[in-house]
Amino acid sequence: MTVVIISGEFDLAASSIFGWSTVLFTLCCNSIGVGGAFIVTLACGTLFGAFNGYLVAKIKMPAFVVTLATMIAIKG
Repeated sequence: MTVVIISGEFDLAASSIFGWSTVLFTLCCNSIGVGGAFIVTLACGTLFGAFNGYLVAKIKMPAFVVTLATMIAIKG
């Protein structure tokens, strides 16, 4: 998050991704155990971050718009 702030950008989706990951971890713990849930949750959170990073870095979309859209998509 420090790198995002230093670069002058915004990451509005971080809290939504964290909350979503917590729910995903809890649901996965019941079926695949703690270790598997940790790996699945980490992979999904990484995919969200990579998707946001791709849109901002490669497609040159504004970070505010991308992370706002991700936040809205996650929260519903």
